[in-house]
Amino acid sequence: MMATIAANIKPKEIVICSDMTWIATVNPSIISGAKILLVDTKPYSQNVCFQKLNSLIRKTKPKLVFLVHLNGDVIYDKEFDNLKKKMGFMVVEDAAQAFLSKSKDNRYAGTKYEIGCFSFSITKLISMIYGGFCVTNSIKLAEKLYAIRNNGVSALPEYAKQELPSMPGLNLKASSLHAKIGLINLKRRNEIIFRLKKISSIYKKILKNNNNIKLLESEVESTIPNYILVTVKKKNSSLFVKETA
Repeated sequence: MMATIAANIKPKEIVICSDMTWIATVNPSIISGAKILLVDTKPYSQNVCFQKLNSLIRKTKPKLVFLVHLNGDVIYDKEFDNLKKKMGFMVVEDAAQAFLSKSKDNRYAGTKYEIGCFSFSITKLISMIYGGFCVTNSIKLAEKLYAIRNNGVSALPEYAKQELPSMPGLNLKASSLHAKIGLINLKRRNEIIFRLKKISSIYKKILKNNNNIKLLESEVESTIPNYILVTVKKKNSSLFVKETA
């Protein structure tokens, strides 16, 4: 929500997003009245097909593109970067499942484009039960994001002193209790990452020769897997139920 408001999305403007994500990625754009266009992932992959994405960008000239780094797989594309420079659309990285994960060129998820969004909900790498944060390399966007999370009240002295809102916003601040839980888990990050990778390796070993269940492919070796993502041939079969029970 913070990133979408900061992007100043207006009704009927085009927003593009991968079709494999959580609905929260595009919900704020829908609320803003934008036209949402979805792009498919590559076969047996959790990652967007950049060939299809780049083609759609050329055809539709979007205002905003959400780049989703699903399950810690951080993927970028040179042609996509060239289109961004040429056409000037804004990019928000949905790195909700990719905190501390890096791309092939050793770049942290959520740090390449205008805004990166991260989640600290209970199912993520680092949990503070509920909440998250945004990052940006732009001072101007940082000021907007600060105001948006504080009911629209900017940190600039002329607004903060009198608590006058400078733009639309909500109360999106984390409580001290949730922040403390997040800090405790952040200190345990190496232990948590080790356990997640161990769990993932166990699943890979067990399902290696399984013809019914196929793990979705990861493209980056340094990926920190939050979840085990699979496709199945016979979802409702008794064989599937027996194997996963």
